[in-house]
Amino acid sequence: MAAGIKTGGRVKGTPNKPKDVACVTTPVAAGAAAAGGGGAQAEEFLPTIKTRARPAFPPYRLAPVDKLVPYANNARTHTAAQIAKIAASIREFGFTNPVLIDARRGIIAGHGRVLAAQMLAMERVPVIELGHLTAAQRRAYVIADNRLALDAGWDSEMLALELGELRDLDFDLGLTGFDGHQLEAIFDDPEEPKIKITEEKTAICPGCGQRFAL
Repeated sequence: MAAGIKTGGRVKGTPNKPKDVACVTTPVAAGAAAAGGGGAQAEEFLPTIKTRARPAFPPYRLAPVDKLVPYANNARTHTAAQIAKIAASIREFGFTNPVLIDARRGIIAGHGRVLAAQMLAMERVPVIELGHLTAAQRRAYVIADNRLALDAGWDSEMLALELGELRDLDFDLGLTGFDGHQLEAIFDDPEEPKIKITEEKTAICPGCGQRFAL
């Protein structure tokens, strides 16, 4: 069992949790609350979706990692470097995102997390069984779970502010998922001149390499 996984208490209605798995937060209420507001005003911005009766949000349970079956036609790829990042995140924050599976323990979403759990030698991970999905819906959700997240963007100024404050707190920014080159680009101010200041109080032009006094 991997060391360093943060622990959590027992969640009502779920089996006892092993000490190497953190509590998983429950989702917010549907409807207006999920839209970030209340009343008809918030609902005006929600798309019209045909719905049918769905069971209550299924509780998560624990499943042996070696019994989870990857989806053979999964089009999403995971590099060794990415798996290492996910494993480092689990060490720091806990296993905060359950793996989504079908009734036969086939993985619908969470292939990378399962690979990271294997890297950490975890025996069990939290899972949620999506028993209400049809066979076609399961296949589609394998794609949708990965693709929908790609449409999100970043507020560059807010991201730089948050990362800067974490840096001031001596937090390891590598645990946020950004590598060194990406962090340099985030903190780089395009309005600042790209001139290297030397100890002799001279400057070097990055274009021609000429040195001149300040």
